[in-house]
Amino acid sequence: MTAIEKIKTDIGIMAMAQKLGLDIDHRNGKVTVNCPNCDDTGKHLTLYEGSNRFYCFKCQVKGDQIDLYSLFTGNSPKTAIAELLPAGIHITPPTGQNAHKQPVIKPVPAKTTLQDYTGLFYEVIANQDITQAGRDYLNKRGITDALILKYSITSIDDPKAFANKLQAKYPLDDLLGSGLFDYSKNGKTYCSFFYPAIIFPHWAMDYPRITYLSTRNLAGEAKSFKLHNTHSQPFPGNEAQHSKQIFIFEGIINALSYEVLTGKENFIAICGLITPESFDALKLKFPNQKLILGLDPDDAGKQALSRIESCTYINWTGFAAELGFKGLQHHPNGKAWDLNDYLINKRG
Repeated sequence: MTAIEKIKTDIGIMAMAQKLGLDIDHRNGKVTVNCPNCDDTGKHLTLYEGSNRFYCFKCQVKGDQIDLYSLFTGNSPKTAIAELLPAGIHITPPTGQNAHKQPVIKPVPAKTTLQDYTGLFYEVIANQDITQAGRDYLNKRGITDALILKYSITSIDDPKAFANKLQAKYPLDDLLGSGLFDYSKNGKTYCSFFYPAIIFPHWAMDYPRITYLSTRNLAGEAKSFKLHNTHSQPFPGNEAQHSKQIFIFEGIINALSYEVLTGKENFIAICGLITPESFDALKLKFPNQKLILGLDPDDAGKQALSRIESCTYINWTGFAAELGFKGLQHHPNGKAWDLNDYLINKRG
C-alpha cells in the first residue's frame, strides 16, 4: 500500500475535516464549510462522504482528503503526505494573518471540461422523480422499472417550473458553468432542458458520481438535449469497465434495450454519432478490452462505420435470429430496425 493509499484508507473526508477543526454546516442534506481559496463566507465548499471528495461551488476548487488538508494548511501535497502518514496524527490548522493565503489547488476557469459538478448534478437528480409520463414513455419502449431505478432515471413534465426551481436554489454561475443554463442571443438566461423530457444521469465508471446529464425529449422536434458549452460524457453500463468486451451504442435507449434483451451491462452509450476520432479515444481508454460497435444498421450507421478503418461490428443478422426473427427487420418505409425496435417487437 502506498503512502497516499494508506492516508485515504485511514482518514475519510469527514474525519479530515474534523481533524482540521473546520466549522461544518449541515444544510439541506449537504455538508459545507467556508472555502479559503476564494475567501468564501457563504460556505460554498461541499464535502462528499461517499466519494471522499470536496468541491467549491463558488471557485470550482476540488479534490480528495489530501487536497483538503493542503488547501486549509497551505502545505504542498508532498508535505501533506509526510505529515498525514502516521495514522491518527493530530492536525492543527494554521492561525494568524497569513493562514489560508497560499492554496495549493488553483480554481478552474468557468466552462471547461475540468469542472466537477457532481454535487449539483446529483442534487438535481435526487430532487426529481420519474413522472408518470416519463415512466409510460420508457415502459412502452420496453425499458423496465428496474432499470429506471437502477440508473436513477428521472423526468420533467413542466420545464418552466423545473428551471424556476433550479434558479431559486443554485447560484447562476453554477447553473451556467454546469451547462444547465445558457445565454440566449438577446442576453437572457434559459434552461438547456426546455422540453418535457426524460433525464439520464451519466454515472462515472471509477466511483459513484454523476459526470453529465442528457435528455430524451417528450415534446418538440428535437430528439434530445445535452448540457450547453460542455463536452458530452458517455453513459456506461455498470460492468463496462470490467468486461472483456464492450458494446458501443450511439444512444442511451438502444444501450438500455441491449441490457433488457441480454441481461448484460457491458455497454457504453456515447450519445451522438461516432467518429474515427471518438472511436480512437475509446480504444485508448480501453486498450485491453474488445470494442464492438452497435451502430444502427441504417444509412447513417453505415456511413459512420465506413469512416472507421478497423473495428468489430455487431452481427445484426445473427442478433435478429437469436431473438426469433428471420433476418434483418425493416419498417414499412424501408428503414432498418434499431435495437429498441427489436426489444419492442421481440418474439418467442
